[in-house]
Amino acid sequence: MGIYYRGSLFLTSCTLNSTFLRQTWTNPEAKPIAFKKIFVVAVVPEESLRRSAEDAIVSKLGSFRSTPSYSFVPREIPAMTTEKVKDLVKERGFDES
Repeated sequence: MGIYYRGSLFLTSCTLNSTFLRQTWTNPEAKPIAFKKIFVVAVVPEESLRRSAEDAIVSKLGSFRSTPSYSFVPREIPAMTTEKVKDLVKERGFDES
């Protein structure tokens, strides 16, 4: 029991110190990014999990500015090359970055 007590005291003392930033840097040339039409893709092995993940992301971003990939590319995304996905994004008018 003494080991557990000492261990819990050690862990408690470790969490008492707060973390803070002494210094930060910001790129003076950086500009804010405003996305208008977001293509949401969840790359997972199961189609049902992919749909659930994409729906969850779209619900957080707002359906007025984001679209789940499954709505027009049902099962092809995991098999597509990066270039094909980029072409699809550009063709459909989604934001690029």
